[in-house]
Amino acid sequence: MSDAPRPDHGWKNEDLHFTVVDEPPRYGERIDGPLRYVTVAAGSQPVGYLWFDDATDAANFVFCTDGGNRARNARGAWVRELLTAKAKGLTPSQAIAEFAAEVGNGRIGWIVLDSVAESESLAALQELATASGVDSGDQTH
Repeated sequence: MSDAPRPDHGWKNEDLHFTVVDEPPRYGERIDGPLRYVTVAAGSQPVGYLWFDDATDAANFVFCTDGGNRARNARGAWVRELLTAKAKGLTPSQAIAEFAAEVGNGRIGWIVLDSVAESESLAALQELATASGVDSGDQTH
């Protein structure tokens, strides 16, 4: 074995820089003003809330901690449904209407009919969700 220094080719020591070239369209995940939401339940147990606002093109899912893994898994499934709806060019309220008519099962729950309600803010909904046993969780993906 030689004591000679190994050549530095640069590529082993350079920082990697990644550039996002394509990302699926998404609804906004934060909102500063009023919003509407619907309750999602599996059987008689709520698994969370889908909230939405057309003016800011925002929508997301808040899951119930009392629902355990079912509620957490439901969040992932509903977020995927939101991504699909956005890719189809639907507004958040159009997506919720479509979900109410077509989406849901025993695993991820269904939108409870006539459960559309309003909240003055996402923070108020999170507070309401916490008071009712719903964990607001992290609103990001």
